[in-house]
Amino acid sequence: MSSLLMKVLLTKDVAGLGSRGQIVDVSEGYAVNYLFRRKLAVPANEGIIKEVEKKQKAKKAKEEKKRQAALEIKEKLDGMILEIRREAGDSGKLFSAITSKDIASELKNRGFDIEKKQIELKRPIKLLGDTPVKVKIFKDISAEIVVRATKA
Repeated sequence: MSSLLMKVLLTKDVAGLGSRGQIVDVSEGYAVNYLFRRKLAVPANEGIIKEVEKKQKAKKAKEEKKRQAALEIKEKLDGMILEIRREAGDSGKLFSAITSKDIASELKNRGFDIEKKQIELKRPIKLLGDTPVKVKIFKDISAEIVVRATKA
């Protein structure tokens, strides 16, 4: 005995099946007796399927637009030397460390909309000189800049 499959649109995340807004194939019995009763899904008719596909296309287009913008920012940032002046002792140790917040602020001053959480700095910079710093721009797009701590 084979059970009939039907397409349903998930209205909530369902473990092991899919996430909200996804269209999945399930057995008719599972859909009627479990998913519909718990308001986890609705039957996916032609109109719903087209609407979901349209939304997915729009989402992909938006994502691609963000990706292209991120690539442009990466091109501008890669290899940039960001000079930050600080008071320092004779040994070259800074009196106040340079943090990701300082780097983000300096990048904002130069016209880049970068948040401090996007700056991958293992620990604050406490010495004069150059430190390579990774800036995460988008999911898998990062740029490498050099933070040059100089004596004020």
